[in-house]
Amino acid sequence: MAPKKLFIAHSSRNAPEVHALADELRLRGIVPWVDKQGGLMVGDHSEVEARRAIREDCFGLLLYASREVFESEFVRDVELHEARLVKAQRPEFLLFAVPSRMDFGRLRELSQSQYGIDLSTYHSVPVDTGSIPESQGHIAAEVMTRFLSDRLKNDVASIDLQFSTRDLMPDEDNDLLRIDGTALVGRDPCSENNWNRLTKGLRDIKARLAAFSGRPRLRVHGSKHLTAAFILGRVFAQFDVDIRQTPLEYWRIDLAVDKASPFDVQVERNEAGVPILIFEIRSGVKNVRGGVDAFIESYNIVPRLRLRLDPNHKPLDVDNRLCRQMTDQAYDSLESTLSEAGFLPEEIHIFAAVPQTMMVMLGMAFRGIPAVVLHEWTGTAYCRSHRLFAGAL
Repeated sequence: MAPKKLFIAHSSRNAPEVHALADELRLRGIVPWVDKQGGLMVGDHSEVEARRAIREDCFGLLLYASREVFESEFVRDVELHEARLVKAQRPEFLLFAVPSRMDFGRLRELSQSQYGIDLSTYHSVPVDTGSIPESQGHIAAEVMTRFLSDRLKNDVASIDLQFSTRDLMPDEDNDLLRIDGTALVGRDPCSENNWNRLTKGLRDIKARLAAFSGRPRLRVHGSKHLTAAFILGRVFAQFDVDIRQTPLEYWRIDLAVDKASPFDVQVERNEAGVPILIFEIRSGVKNVRGGVDAFIESYNIVPRLRLRLDPNHKPLDVDNRLCRQMTDQAYDSLESTLSEAGFLPEEIHIFAAVPQTMMVMLGMAFRGIPAVVLHEWTGTAYCRSHRLFAGAL
């Protein structure tokens, strides 16, 4: 069953701002219903479909309240009318008003004169026109807060969610949130700004989950870049997490295992190099070393330390147990390399070709060391994707 959606009523003249807001909502697990973005499709009867969606598919309606929207008879007579009918029948149905380029007094005046209702009382969050991107993130966080507060009134032991940045996957029956970065990150996995926005969305979710339910166990499925998997681990480092690694299996992050050495460890030192450590790790046949060599050459970087982990003999047949052992050896190797080096690098650059669950595990382990710079394989080369500072996120 798909998570309920948030219907966004707006003027087409505000479409760019509304679509950017929809992206911020998706990064916080909220599924927006927006025309031309999962809303009205070609061939739909607009009024019938809008009313049906509000009544059957949505947990609430957000009015993007610009001056232009109050000129729309469709918003007034169809979308808001249906939302008010639904709320009268289901008080838990949420109404949000987001005043854009107007103050709350003007919102009250226009909504009372045009709609016969004071929308300034409905969880209103203003758009800061001086900083619209940051403001939209704040609005999305407030919507997510209200959504979760209605669904997590009592402590819950576990929460199911989808987190995808590559391909959006089918929803699962118990999903509470659908964190969807496929449109934003999928367009450009080498954009630091996009990864920053995704990280902020995950941090907002963590803060609200902790406030409402402490640290529930998370069951996460979805199609992710390795950068996204590492960020998930860093953000939710204090949570127990299960990751769907195969169509049939969730792998436990907290699985207890004995120590093992599935990797061959090699360290290269260059005292004249810049004070960074390049960390290469692979579990299969992918030529990570060749990709890193090309990256170093193209950026003319000579690292002081280069730590490489390759399978001992052949590509590893990874299961949950081995994945945990691989992660433990990887982090132990990093700690021993840093200890023997006698200096603390300014950054650790990670180049990986491993299961996504291992990247989540590494993200959880890496919170106490220097800043980490992640790199994503584009299909032809590595690109720098995201830099995470040291410490808790």
